[in-house]
Amino acid sequence: MVEEICRFCGRVAIKTSRGYSLCRYHLLAYDNLHSAYEAWKERLGELTWGNFLRKASELPDTGAWVKDIALAELQKEQ
Repeated sequence: MVEEICRFCGRVAIKTSRGYSLCRYHLLAYDNLHSAYEAWKERLGELTWGNFLRKASELPDTGAWVKDIALAELQKEQ
């Protein structure tokens, strides 16, 4: 059996989600990014996924794993 490898960091991937093979750290970042988007939309009203990803990736407190996911999702948007 061939092991899946995280496309971002090369660690062993434990799950494939939305077209990505992700390690547990990037999978958690992916889930957190989607949860944060829902919270932001609730507070701000209309907010597109692309605008959210841009804002989240530019925040200094956003972690590297979340930025990896945000930037990959932005590329998919284009």
